Amino acid sequence: MKNKILFSFGVLFLFTQCALQVEYIPERVDYYLTDFDKHNKEGFFITTEPPKGNYQPVGLVQLEISPKAALSRTRNGTDEDGFPVFNEVWLIDTYGTQIALDSLVIMSQILGADALTNYQSSVRITYPLPNQINSPAIPVISVSGFAIKRDTL
Repeated sequence: MKNKILFSFGVLFLFTQCALQVEYIPERVDYYLTDFDKHNKEGFFITTEPPKGNYQPVGLVQLEISPKAALSRTRNGTDEDGFPVFNEVWLIDTYGTQIALDSLVIMSQILGADALTNYQSSVRITYPLPNQINSPAIPVISVSGFAIKRDTL
């Protein structure tokens, strides 16, 4: 029994000493742009501010979009026993906030709106296969706002 305990501590020590140690993460700067000007030029006004002036409320609109993902499996030789070894990687489509906003504008226009106020966007990560070790991290983009019809004078 004593030998089993000592062996267990030895294995535990070996694994903790061989673990990958991250000691440096380089600086990274990312820039993102969601372009309102495209829609403003077409007569559809977008702002993060509350509505001002005279308007008719159309409704609160929200859209969530998440990309599709496919498991790619490529053969990577064989192991010592001659069995094939595979690499598995999740290939995830790329969507941005701009695509979500464009869709939200179309939905608002179908409802009769000519402006979107209180615009908000966010991204969260979901794991659609929670019981699998290699579940992909899927970004879910959420955009929302208050769709209104501005009164013309």
